[in-house]
Amino acid sequence: MMRTRVLGLILFSLMLSPLMALDLRNVDLSHQYDPDAPIKLSYRVIQTGNTITLFLEVTSDSTVSWIRSFLVQENYSSEVHREITPILQEMVATSTSWKGSVSFEPSESESLAIIKYSSDFDFYFDIPLKNGTANHTSFYPVVEGSPVVQPYLRSNKLDWVNEPIVQVTNYEDFFGPAEAPMNEMGALVPIFREDSVFIMQDSTFLRDYRFYFFQNDTLRDSGLTLLKTPPYYPEYRLIEELIPPLKYITTEAEYRALSGTRRVQATFDEFWINTYGTKFRARNAIRRYYRGVSLANEYFTSYKQGWKTDQGMILIIYGTPIEMYRDDRGERWVYDNVTYEFIKVPTLFGPIYVLLKDKKYEREWYDQVGQIRKGE
Repeated sequence: MMRTRVLGLILFSLMLSPLMALDLRNVDLSHQYDPDAPIKLSYRVIQTGNTITLFLEVTSDSTVSWIRSFLVQENYSSEVHREITPILQEMVATSTSWKGSVSFEPSESESLAIIKYSSDFDFYFDIPLKNGTANHTSFYPVVEGSPVVQPYLRSNKLDWVNEPIVQVTNYEDFFGPAEAPMNEMGALVPIFREDSVFIMQDSTFLRDYRFYFFQNDTLRDSGLTLLKTPPYYPEYRLIEELIPPLKYITTEAEYRALSGTRRVQATFDEFWINTYGTKFRARNAIRRYYRGVSLANEYFTSYKQGWKTDQGMILIIYGTPIEMYRDDRGERWVYDNVTYEFIKVPTLFGPIYVLLKDKKYEREWYDQVGQIRKGE
């Protein structure tokens, strides 16, 4: 108990010295998409009046002592920064993880919170204080007493805090995979097809892989989006879940054969063995590929599964970017031979990131897919 408490104090003690001016546009944030990063953070933002509350889940390398500090500013390029000492409430603390909340009052012009963790290196986590085109909600979802900080819901039992009655809009799941980076640009904002509207009384009938928009006031353009998933998400276990992500590394003929057969498992196995030559190499390739799919689901799930997003597609094919930079307009991912840019598009359901597509990416894309299919 004492060891846990001491580590918690070290991990989350506040740094009192003032922070230097920070232009976050020039800070490499690729650790946020790196599964091997020494510290990881998930969050949910709640707004009650002028008060912002951040529910945080943090995991870290327990052998490293971290110092944490908080900063708020107007945007990514702000030259004026304000260090704050928020109200902290600890929920669960172990030697490697911490769950709790952070509350503070930003000024009207401050739209970005930054949490900095320092040890031998500095790691930054940026948290927008606006949710797409509207403010964040005052109510939040809870499962077994713990706030849900992910954009997906893995449980069949959901409760709400700060709102006894919630109206739910259910949307159809007709979203396909992302288009390859050399294809033509499509619409920036997808079409959302409303299925049904109901008052939330029982969450046990929410359907997997549907997204739901929760509101406490239907006259306001604000709400909370959750994608309902099985309990094992962001991983996949069923063969019908494993086929669609192969769209990114198969030919049209191969994909038709995989998705149109009644011998789904046999055809799936044959594809991998025929591509990689032996069962051993095929197993390793399957493990690597679906590890990328799982990470894409973890990082980029929104109104649809993360692997279907533009960011998810690039992560699956190229892996974690060597460098990643973010500003108010979007993100820039840097790899050895190519750089991809995503523009940030605000929607009612939260911001989405759309890849700027260009014919110039064609050769690099096919080279990279070819390396995957060779097992490189």
